[in-house]
Amino acid sequence: MPDRVLRTGVTLRLETSSNPVEGDEVEVSAEVWVQTERAGVRDARYGGQTTFGSLTLGQDPTKALVDLAYLQREMNLGSAFGDARRAGRDVTRFECYSAPFCIELEDSLRAVLSGTWDERDPRG
Repeated sequence: MPDRVLRTGVTLRLETSSNPVEGDEVEVSAEVWVQTERAGVRDARYGGQTTFGSLTLGQDPTKALVDLAYLQREMNLGSAFGDARRAGRDVTRFECYSAPFCIELEDSLRAVLSGTWDERDPRG
């Protein structure tokens, strides 16, 4: 059974170490990855290229987070594909770019964003 790409994505993380409050600007990182499957078993994620952005708490972060994630995907998904190939995964560039894409919020970033603007909380 050949290897296959299950999905690709970007994980967004909080990089600010202090406890930010509304109005504070926080640093966010975005790491791109590719997840593969070998012989029906989900494999590790490959990638690790990271880029950075910032958010002001108290404003709806949706556009800034989505823009950062898609910028990271555009700039570095090819290198994550290359990392999977170097790890011995027999997947194609087409499989990588056509796989489902997701954006994940790390728990620490989700916790900081919850309830920080008047719109719906970024839960779920």
